[in-house]
Amino acid sequence: MTVGCQKEAHDTVFDNAKRGLPNSECSEQTGCESVECLLQNKRDSEDTKINMISYHYSQAILSLIEDAEVLDLILSEMDKDIVGHGVSISDLSSKYPAIKDELNMELRRSIIFNGDFLKEMDKNLSSLAKNADWDADKYLKLIMHYQGVDYHPVVYFVEKPENLDLSTPVKVLVGQAVNDCGQALGWTKDKVDYYNLEEITNSNAVSLVIGPGLPKLYDPKKG
Repeated sequence: MTVGCQKEAHDTVFDNAKRGLPNSECSEQTGCESVECLLQNKRDSEDTKINMISYHYSQAILSLIEDAEVLDLILSEMDKDIVGHGVSISDLSSKYPAIKDELNMELRRSIIFNGDFLKEMDKNLSSLAKNADWDADKYLKLIMHYQGVDYHPVVYFVEKPENLDLSTPVKVLVGQAVNDCGQALGWTKDKVDYYNLEEITNSNAVSLVIGPGLPKLYDPKKG
């Protein structure tokens, strides 16, 4: 599941710059007025759905890790993911009630403000997202399927750093929406940009990648 590039690159740089969106010489998305547009795969609406679900989780995780204790907890659970399948965010939510409430609040917030694609799929989603008791995590996990396979929303490293460097802002990336130049959209607390996955692989800076996964060999409930 990737987002292609190379088409109309110069127009993209001009249009996106006007809107304060990140630019890439590889992006085929022109005239975008939102990050949601940048994550669209015009050839595969099911892939776009996966990208958007991953986006909503990325925004929730970005907010959650502003709390250093939550970041440490997530990194600790990721350290146990020896096989590299990714740690299920939904399972983390089930294991840690404090995360569950905050996660659902941030997922609902992201859907309310940037959920047009998913709202087109489900006309009831706008009203659901406004309900403080609605389990957004459960809902998004249930629709996170692609080509007949049911996935978990997971957090993982492109490649686990030998030594985690927390002196620089933590990045949160949407891992499946990778263009032909090996770049993925990512966020820090202050900005959104394209990040080269090869550079991330060779860095000790913490970059959390969000995407679909099958974490069958790791059960965070068992620790």
